[in-house]
Amino acid sequence: FEEARRNNNYTHCLMPLVALKTRPCTWLENCGGCVMCGYQLAASLTKVPTDENIINQTKYTVKTLPPKIYPLITFNTAGSFLNPNELNDDLRPFLLKILKEAGYQEFNFECRPEFLLN
Repeated sequence: FEEARRNNNYTHCLMPLVALKTRPCTWLENCGGCVMCGYQLAASLTKVPTDENIINQTKYTVKTLPPKIYPLITFNTAGSFLNPNELNDDLRPFLLKILKEAGYQEFNFECRPEFLLN
C-alpha cells in the first residue's frame, strides 16, 4: 500500500467504517438528525460514554481490524468527529495516537462543517 501510494499507483483496499458509540450528534438532538444518516443507531442515547469506554472501543477496533489487513479505515463518532460534545478535545488526539501507533497508514472521518472552522 505504501509503495503504491509513493508511485501514485493506488490499488483497491478494504476500508471498514467504525462508528464509536458516543453521544448523539448535535444535529440529531436539535433537529431530529439527517435523513440519509444512520449514525443515530450507534449513538448512546441514554448514557454518556466515559473516556475510558471510548478508549476501549478504539483498542477493540485495533484488535478486530488489524492495520496490516486494513491500512485505511473510516474512524468516526456517532455524528461529527470534531464535535467536542461527542468527543472531547483532549481525548481525540489520544485516540488518533492509538491508531497511528497500531500502524494504520491513513484514516478519514465525517464532520459537520461548523466544527471545521478552527
